[in-house]
Amino acid sequence: MRFLNPFFLWFLPLALLPLLLNFIFPVKPFKLPFSSVFLLRAARDSRLKTVTAAKTLILLLRCLAILGLVGAFSKPVADRRLPGPLSGFTAGADRPLSLVVLADRSLSMNAAFAGRSRRDFAAGAGAGILAALGPRDEAALVFFDSEAAGGEWTPDLAAVSRRLISGGPGFSGTDYRKALEKAYSLLAGRSPARKKAALLLSDGAHNGFASMPGSIRELTGYDPAVTLAGMRFPPVLNAWAGGVNVFEEAGRVRLSVAAGGAGGAAGTGLPVNLYAPKFAGTAKTAGRPSGGAAAVFDLPPVDDPSGRAELGAPDALPQDNAVFFSLARKTLAARKVLVLYENPEALKPGGGAYFIKRFFETEAGAGAFSADFMEISGLERGPGPEYGAVIVFDGRTSARQAALLDEFVKGGGGAFIVSGVSGPSGPERAALGALGFRAAENIERDLFMAAPESSSGFESADFAGFDLRRAGVSRAVSFDAPSQNFAVAWYFKDPSGASYPALYSGRRGRGRVLVWTASLSLPYSDLAAKPVFAPFLSVCLRQLNGVQPPRLKRAVLGGTYEGTLENRENVKVAVTSPAGGKTYVLARDGTFKYALTDRPGIYSWTAAAEAGTFAVNPDPENGESSLEPELFPPWLTLSGDAPVEAFKGAVYGVEIGQFLLLLALLFFLGEFFLSRRLL
Repeated sequence: MRFLNPFFLWFLPLALLPLLLNFIFPVKPFKLPFSSVFLLRAARDSRLKTVTAAKTLILLLRCLAILGLVGAFSKPVADRRLPGPLSGFTAGADRPLSLVVLADRSLSMNAAFAGRSRRDFAAGAGAGILAALGPRDEAALVFFDSEAAGGEWTPDLAAVSRRLISGGPGFSGTDYRKALEKAYSLLAGRSPARKKAALLLSDGAHNGFASMPGSIRELTGYDPAVTLAGMRFPPVLNAWAGGVNVFEEAGRVRLSVAAGGAGGAAGTGLPVNLYAPKFAGTAKTAGRPSGGAAAVFDLPPVDDPSGRAELGAPDALPQDNAVFFSLARKTLAARKVLVLYENPEALKPGGGAYFIKRFFETEAGAGAFSADFMEISGLERGPGPEYGAVIVFDGRTSARQAALLDEFVKGGGGAFIVSGVSGPSGPERAALGALGFRAAENIERDLFMAAPESSSGFESADFAGFDLRRAGVSRAVSFDAPSQNFAVAWYFKDPSGASYPALYSGRRGRGRVLVWTASLSLPYSDLAAKPVFAPFLSVCLRQLNGVQPPRLKRAVLGGTYEGTLENRENVKVAVTSPAGGKTYVLARDGTFKYALTDRPGIYSWTAAAEAGTFAVNPDPENGESSLEPELFPPWLTLSGDAPVEAFKGAVYGVEIGQFLLLLALLFFLGEFFLSRRLL
């Protein structure tokens, strides 16, 4: 039984008011004088017992009459239909119905149930309920997941059934608050003469109540006269791929695929298969110190790999077993570096070229790079395609050699130019002049290195284990740097805290340029003699070759992906979804945003001569994969075996208010006649 108007239940204590008054002001028995005849005492006692019983019965009848009135005004409805000629007492039997159908299309509704998906089972039950409605009834269909959409009222219930059954699966989370508030909003505009109900074709997922208030009565537009009826599915075992991460370890790029399980499904020991256009592999999930489980894959040296990882163990919800990945990662096309030094003295201990040679002679320092050394005076033609970058000690560089280096950079090579401050004024710097740098003044004071700028491209470098203040220089040069395409990536500091440019970073043509404003030779700088020099030069070489730490290019389902282009002009970007649809967005200043991420998978894009991919996955934190139902949902639960009959019983229950009014009248009549007899 339920009450359509619980407000009147607050007056329930009124039914006990007569009883309370009787205890406060009890009826005192009539006392005879002591001198009365003894024979009258027995008659008095018998009479007193009769009067007391009658008054007790009158008090009980008064309480029951008030209780009947309170119950009648509360509009109680029994969840049962009366058959045959008694069906006229069915609640709202003479009133048309306005029904809001809330169809859940969240990720958990893809789980298998009774030989099909939960979504298909619920849609079939909803179609059966719609077919059982009358000709004066109407319905509005609302599809919901983390958002609620739709809601057009129509008397064409067959059309609503077709749209319900043909609705496609979804991959987002569940938000019952938005769905219920949408239903109350739609029903608020219908006539009070109509009966109102909302049918939730959902699995009652526990995570869907995260945004719900403490009570359903706190929802916006809540109406107690609206009947809520819904479904509920039993919990099942399920495992899922929770997400991916990428990291570098021992010179290798590794992909970590997280996994989880609920309902007794283990997250460890599960086989995970990796599929990509140029490679494949299999690994098993293992426990991690931070909790959870993950399978780890070593990625081959390919540019911008993308693909998917999928659990090899089938379960009730296969849609959460796969996770997609796309990495921004560039391998080295040319691993050799050409070092151009001024004279043989630079190769002697203490010279800048000497320290660079020591760097390349140690495997830990050079890593994937190797180097050739040459006096700059021997440069007769530009560096060949076997070189990815050059290191130039600018000083005795001719204009022709500077032009050769400039042509190499414009063609896509990288250049690390050391200003070569070695005397009071320093020699002419032709290579820097070809790039537009003009020397302003020499700075002669003690300086030390600061942290790299946050937007310089060096922010991913980890120098946490080094004290940069111990790496200092005694001379630097201040440049009038080109205003376009170059910015300060690193600064020197003096003891007072003043800043001076230490490293410029910029683009020239298709190539990258780094300009060091000091020397690498002793005694003008001790940077090359410090432990921080090896990681510093390594990150500079990676920057010159366009090699950044691998990062994931991804967006959460329904979110916005922000992509970057090398081309800084305003260009049109064509984005192709996993379903094959193509849309266009405009890139401004080298960035574009794409928000049509309504399906998980790999999205590809092209913009002029550039192309790339990014991955879209459901949010692993939304709890959809646990398939855990809410134990006490705020709606009447319909039986899965007979949902149509259960819905009719929930919506068209028996209104017993009229019976309670009749009983209250009978109680008042009984109290009246008993009171008359006592007079």
